[in-house]
Amino acid sequence: MAKTVTVHDPQAKLPAVAMAWQGPARGTPDFYAITMLSQLLFDGDSSRLYQSLVKDNKVAIEVDGGLGFPNAEHTDYRAPGLLSGVVFQKPGATAAIIAKLVYQQIEDVEANGVSPAEMARLKTKFSSEWLQSQQTTQDRATLLALATLFDGNPDAANTELRRFLAVTPEQM
Repeated sequence: MAKTVTVHDPQAKLPAVAMAWQGPARGTPDFYAITMLSQLLFDGDSSRLYQSLVKDNKVAIEVDGGLGFPNAEHTDYRAPGLLSGVVFQKPGATAAIIAKLVYQQIEDVEANGVSPAEMARLKTKFSSEWLQSQQTTQDRATLLALATLFDGNPDAANTELRRFLAVTPEQM
């Protein structure tokens, strides 16, 4: 059952809706699938939620989220954790409309899956971002340290990308 809490912050410049779901254990098949799903829903201007909420329905100005958001990313996610996101509303939009549109996108993936073309774009974008995140020696050392700390094996850093790219539309 969903729990709804309203917080009024006099310092906030815009209203926002934050949502969260229990995240999977790190390193499980669900971890890789949920990471890819969160990329599909939240990552960038081409994400499903950005397109739906900002571009098509014009009820939001920004969408962000993912596994471990806002304090971590999938690379440094440690279970138990959350898949969470935030939507900054446009004036006049309601939290109920935002929530309805978010759940419509989730239900669409559940009912209709992800097309092969969309999955290919998602994997290409994910691979590109993964490789860009390892451009410097420090970036690579961080990834090795996280693999050692969270997975107990520095070599996990060398096999993670393959696991993410092995996710199928059916798993999402």
